[in-house]
Amino acid sequence: FGVYLNESGYNTIRNSIFTYCDFGIFIASGYRNPENKIYGNTIYGCSDVGIFINSNAQYSYDNYIYNNTLKACSIGLHIGNYSNNGEANNVISHNVFISNKDAIKLFHKSNTISNNYFVLNRNGIICWQSDYNTITRNLFSRNNLHSIILAAGSSFNSVTYNNLNYSSGGVNITADSSRMSLYNSFLYNTLFQNSDWSFQIGNTPQGAVQFNNLINNGEFRSFLNQSDSLVHGEYNFWGTVVESAIDSIIFDFNDDALLGEVIHEPILTSILTTAPVPPPPHVKKQLVGNAVVVSWDELQIADIKGYNVYFGTNDGVVYENSIPNGMNRFLNLGNIPVTDSVAVTAFDLSADGLHDQTEGYESDYAVAEL
Repeated sequence: FGVYLNESGYNTIRNSIFTYCDFGIFIASGYRNPENKIYGNTIYGCSDVGIFINSNAQYSYDNYIYNNTLKACSIGLHIGNYSNNGEANNVISHNVFISNKDAIKLFHKSNTISNNYFVLNRNGIICWQSDYNTITRNLFSRNNLHSIILAAGSSFNSVTYNNLNYSSGGVNITADSSRMSLYNSFLYNTLFQNSDWSFQIGNTPQGAVQFNNLINNGEFRSFLNQSDSLVHGEYNFWGTVVESAIDSIIFDFNDDALLGEVIHEPILTSILTTAPVPPPPHVKKQLVGNAVVVSWDELQIADIKGYNVYFGTNDGVVYENSIPNGMNRFLNLGNIPVTDSVAVTAFDLSADGLHDQTEGYESDYAVAEL
């Protein structure tokens, strides 16, 4: 253990580095472990869990986990111990979860997860018997499997204003006949270019799946209702207004009579500006003489303010170099190696240069293709 606490509250663990532990910070099973503050730490390479708040007591913990980097752990953050008793009320905010097997596992309810980066993990957030969580304004990007999994009776969760991009799947509500995950709502999210699907819904009824941008997810049948009752998916932008194309995106009773319907009309006819900004399309880089030139197509969004160009070394979250490029849609980067990573983002009128990507005011990186 880096730090081991048992029956101990009101501690502060800050600005420390924990590497190659089994458990970086372990708040052990006990009745009273309230209001610990864990912030500004770097936790790397833990073979079990980076931060483990392990308790199933009926107690409101109110732990504050802020501005930590959890990298290359088996599990980044684990809360609870296979229990759904009591309210946790932990606040998990402004952390970076990168290259973990699973970034967060929740086995306790009523947590707030906001303004975090989930990048290059196997899975982002897994809720297991975990209800009433608020998951808002996070950036999920390039995770190997899923951004969010709701399983084993995880209900009444609110998922809003998140970016869920470039992974295999966006949201997976796993099919379960004994412990069903129900009445979860998904509003004002952007799901962009997930390779297989945006939503895979195994249990119903759910709350609204509405006012989301669902753009270029999979090639066919990428919004799946695998339950036997209907899903309310009205007022989404599907990346197209062509009805036959939307029908090909949705998999429901029209494809299998044993499944429920996805009610998708009325549809939105343009990118929703209240959801996070999607990445700019068709970003390319090419060698022109001795210079690398990057270009992209216009992002068709009503409140766009401009584009930023990033290049050089990066960890998936931070690039070495950045250049604001206004409304221009090309940039000569000069004599840099053509093999350098180059990426472009778009930002809207609400961007202020502080936490814009997790807040949804600046898009995820669109990495340039050669």
